[in-house]
Amino acid sequence: MLDFAVNVGAHPAVCCLQRALGVCDSGVAVDGLIGPATIAATKALVDTGSGEFAIMVELRHECAAFYRRIAAAKGQSARKYLHGWLARAYA
Repeated sequence: MLDFAVNVGAHPAVCCLQRALGVCDSGVAVDGLIGPATIAATKALVDTGSGEFAIMVELRHECAAFYRRIAAAKGQSARKYLHGWLARAYA
């Protein structure tokens, strides 16, 4: 999460985390802010045992989707970087 935030900024990184939490049925709103609801949802999922793995899988998918949206929006100038971005997302 930290390396993703360094590359794309805190707000998009937190939005990806919140979307990943949403896929894991946490019900947290996607607002780009780490507040009590985001922290509680993350902690609740991690405490379930298998939730930590689920969050990481979904977070990787969300990061990859973010990079794909950039490549689609910016066209050829960004598409040349997509392979490297996806490798980073799934690392």
